[in-house]
Amino acid sequence: MEFERLLKRDMGIASVVTVALSLCITSFSNADELANPQIIGGKISPAGSYPWLGALVDAEEEDLSRAQFCGCSLIDENWILTAAHCLYGEDSSKVAVAFGDGDLSKENRVIPIDLIILHP
Repeated sequence: MEFERLLKRDMGIASVVTVALSLCITSFSNADELANPQIIGGKISPAGSYPWLGALVDAEEEDLSRAQFCGCSLIDENWILTAAHCLYGEDSSKVAVAFGDGDLSKENRVIPIDLIILHP
């Protein structure tokens, strides 16, 4: 794939981001593709393949499939890591993490968040 080849080359990160954005824009060339986006070259993972991945969810929304707003990774027994923009301005009492088999319509373990630390 062209993107993987460019990542292997010695180039600046700004160039890689630009290439990634242009690939995303050109991959959705018609309305049908916009309505049904797919990851190019992706494969379906069996349920439970990545147990360290979680979903950041609105703690006040009962329907997890509607509550998710970002993803996260479990990096330690008590810590998750996510993009700062996902939690900027959020109150920790209004956010929870859902872990399960990846299907938010099924039962998942929902854990409240005690503390949000944003990178300065």
